[in-house]
Amino acid sequence: MRFESVLRRGFQVPPRLLLSKVRERLHNALEAPLRRRQDWRRDTYGGVPEGIRIEYLLPPNTLGDLSELHPGLQHFAEQALAGRMNLLGSGWRSTAFKGPEQRQVPPNTRATSERIEGLKNDRCTRIDWHKDLRSGHRYNPLCWYRDVPIGRPVGAEIKTPWELARCHHLPQFACMARFAEEPATWVRAIEDHLLDFWAANPPRWGVNWRCAMDAGIRIANQLLALDILHASGWGVRKEVEEEAARAAWLHGEFISSHLEWSPSHRGNHYLADLLGLAACGAYLGGHETPLAWLRFAVHELNAEVLRQFLSDGGGFEGSTCYHRLSAELAVWGLALASATTPEQRQALENADPSGLGRRPWTSNPPPTFQASTGAFWPETLQRLHLAREFAEWLTKPDGRVSQIGDNDSGRAIKLDGAYRESGGSSVEDSLNLEGVVDLLGVVVGVPPTTPGGSVLRALLSKDVFGELPPPQENPPASDPIDPDQFLHAKSRFPCRTYRFELPERCPRNLRFRAFPEFGVCVWKSDSLFVSFRCGKSDLDGRGGHSHNDQLSIELQVEGKDWIADPGSYLYTSDPSARNRYRSCQAHFVPRVGRSEPNPLDLGLFLLPDRCGGRLLGAGASGAVGGHLGFKFPVWRVVKFVGSTLEVTDIAESESAELEELKFMGNCFLSSVPFSSGYGEASKEGSD
Repeated sequence: MRFESVLRRGFQVPPRLLLSKVRERLHNALEAPLRRRQDWRRDTYGGVPEGIRIEYLLPPNTLGDLSELHPGLQHFAEQALAGRMNLLGSGWRSTAFKGPEQRQVPPNTRATSERIEGLKNDRCTRIDWHKDLRSGHRYNPLCWYRDVPIGRPVGAEIKTPWELARCHHLPQFACMARFAEEPATWVRAIEDHLLDFWAANPPRWGVNWRCAMDAGIRIANQLLALDILHASGWGVRKEVEEEAARAAWLHGEFISSHLEWSPSHRGNHYLADLLGLAACGAYLGGHETPLAWLRFAVHELNAEVLRQFLSDGGGFEGSTCYHRLSAELAVWGLALASATTPEQRQALENADPSGLGRRPWTSNPPPTFQASTGAFWPETLQRLHLAREFAEWLTKPDGRVSQIGDNDSGRAIKLDGAYRESGGSSVEDSLNLEGVVDLLGVVVGVPPTTPGGSVLRALLSKDVFGELPPPQENPPASDPIDPDQFLHAKSRFPCRTYRFELPERCPRNLRFRAFPEFGVCVWKSDSLFVSFRCGKSDLDGRGGHSHNDQLSIELQVEGKDWIADPGSYLYTSDPSARNRYRSCQAHFVPRVGRSEPNPLDLGLFLLPDRCGGRLLGAGASGAVGGHLGFKFPVWRVVKFVGSTLEVTDIAESESAELEELKFMGNCFLSSVPFSSGYGEASKEGSD
């Protein structure tokens, strides 16, 4: 990045965020050399107290109603068992490690690593946890975790080894064991994959310790897999269980000292940290330190749900797919806490989390916990209920969600039917939110429909929930407005109108819902979906996962996308593509030349709202919204006229010229290929 760009970014970044970043960089620069030398000179597997053990949460034989596994999930599990995975658009690739027989680990960790390796059933089970399956680049296992580069070398995708190391496949293996004719095959595979990871990834070394978020999701999946096996009557060997307890302790220590928290800019990463602490605390519940982790995680998860999910149910990061990730992280974390015994919950009242390495509070007292109220606060239940409604409303009739903002295909636990057929094979469907809708439904008393929902219901204690507060009425989006009067008032300004002739049955029984705080309006029927994006785009203070999509429309007619948001595609491995997908040129929005309503050159995860999206009015017959991103007001009027949808763009400047948006037949032509998930791009406008 050139000096001018850095300087410009410094002037535009919020002062508190800039000061926090500078302070963090200075601290890391001064502290890192000492910490690196210390870790090189010692066995980082050490420091685990004697006698810790796994306390299983799922009661035996409680998964008798486990929903049948989706064929796509079965296919993924069988491929993973055979040593092949399709991660973030990589295509099906071998995950086998083909390097030297001796592990590449720091010298002082070798003895422990080899001891763990020796516990495996099959020494030939060796997974390349450090390899990017997309580019083939292999991250150095001997690199200290804070030195692992992100975005270098060019084209390397760091998220691929992270995704592999999150171990989403292990709970799937555990569920497969429940239905398999030979469960022992899956039990041995779980043991060997766990031991292989722990042997190849000493704490604080290599790419898979680079981010506390990934450590949190990983340990939750690893421990939940063991719990599902135990509840199904298929336990792992005692020595594997002992290694699992040590791994949980080391993960808990790492996460508690690397919380991704800041006073004003924290999001899904922090929720993942809390999920990890909740998992480590719940499964090691007989020890004082894990109880402190759990008490802290319960309080913070509730507080963050109320902070990160808006009063209309939408996620504050401005992304429908991150809405799913954040909801999953919070629900699984609180469910694990709910599954603790009454004795453990009573002990939580006396647990002291003030010893955590990096405390998110400064002057406030440590968070409280009351065994009588359990893990979920009543306000949290209400907010999660609204989050479920948001996910349902933003789902199109074809079962896929309207993409708003980023989509990195991130998940907490993958035990649902989010798969689709493509090229004769099952692939993950990142736009299918049925899993999170099921989880959120289970939390508020709806029977489960997926394996994940069945496991969640088994975790939830019956004495945790009080009566669900009555649902809030849908607040009015704004004062009513007559679209025709507005168009007449602005008739002297340049405008463009797009008309979409709909089948007569599509607008019948049309329902309307506004989510004004998130910034989207939705009209839908059984065969029609229309969304209108209008509102503040950096509710998290950064716009880190937002796009220049103000006033964008999505339109699906009888299961066919006529206008679709193109998604995200890639992040740091291709900065140019990252910005092309964030650009207004990729979206069905009013355009004035090549101008962007918000600057794209401040950072790949920074898009401060400079345009000030504003919804003037919305209702069943249409909506009016605008922004100031082009230095003068730009408006979009959406209205239904019989079976016709009319979209009119107005530039409130007599010298401005609105660009004509291009179509092929009824389908909008975006400037980029459609991406339905991270690393995926189709040749057509939609797939």
